Amino acid sequence: MVTAVEPDTLDWMLGMRFYLTAEDGMGGILKEKPEDFIVEELSTQDLSPDGGYLILNLEKRDWEMHNLVRAISRILRISKNRINWAGTKDKRALTRQRISIWKVEEGEIERLRLEGVKLDVIGRSRKKVALGNLHGNRFEITVRGVDPGGDELESRLLRVQDAIREVGGVINYFGYQRFGIQRPINQLAGELILRGEFKKAVMLFLTATFGSEDRVVEAAREYIRETEDFKRGLELMPQGLHIERTMLHALVNNPGDYPGAFLALPKQLYLIFIHAYQSYVFNLIVSARLEEGLGFNESQEGDIVCFADEHGFPNAKKWQIVRKGEVDGINNLIKRGRAFITAPLIGFDTTVAEGVEGEIEHRILEKLDIDLEAFRMVNASEFASKGLRREIKLLVDPSFKVLGDRDVRFSFTLPKGGYATTVLREFMKVKNTPGKGFEPLRG
Repeated sequence: MVTAVEPDTLDWMLGMRFYLTAEDGMGGILKEKPEDFIVEELSTQDLSPDGGYLILNLEKRDWEMHNLVRAISRILRISKNRINWAGTKDKRALTRQRISIWKVEEGEIERLRLEGVKLDVIGRSRKKVALGNLHGNRFEITVRGVDPGGDELESRLLRVQDAIREVGGVINYFGYQRFGIQRPINQLAGELILRGEFKKAVMLFLTATFGSEDRVVEAAREYIRETEDFKRGLELMPQGLHIERTMLHALVNNPGDYPGAFLALPKQLYLIFIHAYQSYVFNLIVSARLEEGLGFNESQEGDIVCFADEHGFPNAKKWQIVRKGEVDGINNLIKRGRAFITAPLIGFDTTVAEGVEGEIEHRILEKLDIDLEAFRMVNASEFASKGLRREIKLLVDPSFKVLGDRDVRFSFTLPKGGYATTVLREFMKVKNTPGKGFEPLRG
């Protein structure tokens, strides 16, 4: 049922080498304006009147979360570390989620008057908002400028929708956001970090250009690449590029400390690079499994499956290897939506599958020359990652409404960690080509 993508596309180079559906796509443009991409967290939080954490509903428009946290901490004159949230949402979007702020009174929130930001107090809690509170996200996304229009558009979308419903979801690839929208290099830097080549990783992140940014930004990157003059590079780098400027500040203050340039960032940011490399390998393994003709809904002996949580979503922390004699029982659970086949997000504690899936995982690791022990990062333990399993099918039942001749609105709910773009790519099938200078990893 799956259809291969073309080898010269960005999807292929990021490991997303198949579509679930064979139907032609509608094309279109995502995020023409922030209101075209609406995300609402589905989460829970225990409240307590005497709790030290103030819990708030946050609605933000066209804000990157770390920049917003920086702005809130500055206005309240508190450390950024006192502000917590569950999931990082897209910048160019209208998003609704919960945040917690440690030891702040309700009245102080009135001082937070930021354009595109709305905060409503829910109450107090003894626990901060964290990833464990999040169990899913609800999306409402408008794709504009699609083709073809008229009756053919709706019938084409219905055929894609039917194919997704038949399987119960789409391929659970990590989407473009994981690797970088304008510059898909996070996984490249991650591999360099894993191999201990921190200077190369820093220089790649600071200087890689693809013709996708403002000329002022690309000129600053080119200057740093040619001169390694970080002090002057900091002066040239625009104020809005907080990650680059933080790294440059660190290099100016501590010349030659390239690991420290990453560690100057918040933990959620400096770990992005290792996580992006793990995501790239995951995409490759899932694609290799599909290439072997193995599906989503039929486990083989040696597969590793996980089980549903109380919300019906996959819980990757609860897993088992499928042994001889268990296949039929596990497949019955898969059919009922109570079990899910997984692939690894590789790390030093990864359990590799057995059987055919195990052969695939070993083959990819060997081809990429990956030693799982390298993820211990003994010389830079802050980057260590133990790894985990992740389901290979993204549970989703998308609905849509055609708006006029050229726009379509989609609505669906995803488990936490699922990418809306991996759902939309089945309907859009846009041939994205990498920018100039993009060099894919091995694999």
